[in-house]
Amino acid sequence: MRATWIALAAILGLSLLGAYLLGKALEKAKPKASLAPRGATVIGVRPLSDDQRVLTWRIGGHPEDPMSGLYGVTVVEGNTRLYSHRAPRGALRISTEIGDFNADGRQDVLVFDDTDGSGACGDYNAVVTGSGTARPVLTELSLCEDLGTLHARPGGLLFSIGIHKDPKTRDQIHCCYRVVRRTLRRWNGTRWVTVKSSLARRPPGRPYPGGHAPGGPA
Repeated sequence: MRATWIALAAILGLSLLGAYLLGKALEKAKPKASLAPRGATVIGVRPLSDDQRVLTWRIGGHPEDPMSGLYGVTVVEGNTRLYSHRAPRGALRISTEIGDFNADGRQDVLVFDDTDGSGACGDYNAVVTGSGTARPVLTELSLCEDLGTLHARPGGLLFSIGIHKDPKTRDQIHCCYRVVRRTLRRWNGTRWVTVKSSLARRPPGRPYPGGHAPGGPA
């Protein structure tokens, strides 16, 4: 009789364990709420550290007219919204790049609002993440591609800025710089510090000193 009770207890224990594991599996398989604004269409999801992810979304507009919609990004952790940003009305698109800006081992987010214009201009925002947090550390830095770009790199943000305008094209509004200053900057918790900096000739055949902004050409 004792052996029977032991066997029944073992079966019950295994059943409870199986139910628990099945529940955990179903919980992982269940789609997470996007947490994008009401009425928004999610157009991209990129995983960050832990259970964090960054969503890019669009509200309204017509597919054949990119500037007719409203664009934005939202950083979430699990089912909690940590940060949201909306591009200015009339923006052509919004793009993100992922990198570790403060060398803490966590993925941070560089956001680029493409505001168009003849110089392929836009606004940059950088967001540093932590466990349960996401805070902007660079906001509304306006830059046109003909002057330079920012890109996410391991250990910081790479600023590629043109200097020493070419005398042959100095009368043109958007052209051209002969030298590129490349500076890697890292967020130290209170400010951006320079990790390294260098000067180089602009590569021949490339009119923009830093290449295209995040997301590539529109």
